[in-house]
Amino acid sequence: MENGDYILTCNGINIDELLEMKKTIGLLLNAGAAVHIFEGDREVSVEFLDNVIESHMDTERFLEEIDQKRK
Repeated sequence: MENGDYILTCNGINIDELLEMKKTIGLLLNAGAAVHIFEGDREVSVEFLDNVIESHMDTERFLEEIDQKRK
């Protein structure tokens, strides 16, 4: 960790991985760790991660609504 390596990565498309990362980040922050989140080479905030997760969940809800209307 001292040499700047990532200790946790996830696929930004996989909602389960994003949720697990959010949980892990929360645990680290609660333990007093300094956490830096990156998307590619750019540092982003926890709020950014929350927005990505919410966007995925909105898309899933929308697709479920579309499927329900087709039935």
